[in-house]
Amino acid sequence: MKCPYKKCIAKAKQGERTRASGNQTGGKKNDLLTLENGEKVNRFEFYSERGNGIDLDPLYLADLFHNQQKGLCAYTGHPIDMNDVFINDKLNPRWLMQPSLERINNVTGYMRGNVRIVTMYANLAFKDYRGDKLEASKWMFRGIQSPTVGVTLCQD
Repeated sequence: MKCPYKKCIAKAKQGERTRASGNQTGGKKNDLLTLENGEKVNRFEFYSERGNGIDLDPLYLADLFHNQQKGLCAYTGHPIDMNDVFINDKLNPRWLMQPSLERINNVTGYMRGNVRIVTMYANLAFKDYRGDKLEASKWMFRGIQSPTVGVTLCQD
């Protein structure tokens, strides 16, 4: 039987290789990455030097998913079927519900304590977002009132 947690790790490794090559969607080899200390470094060189930047194993992910997240997407609260990770057909709507590893801090990488298991569509929604993803997910996915509702944005 295939292990969905190993598959998630393999996809994360592929993502790191893609980032290192500069081939990520919208990425260029000369893109700059801002580190936590404010230093700007070349994205290609940073990911290449860091190696695969992954410190995860299937047991850690299984514990995270079942014991900490209770089998739910950390952002949407929707149940995740870990076996959906094997769906490759992007025409299949379940592709959007497959598990995806989300880095809490993109600079740190796929390390213990720095990942959440989320649905693919939630991960894609936050791809370029720089704010507090857990806070934003409350009103995006969980029905909590948006912080902008009731605020006058324009005046005549």
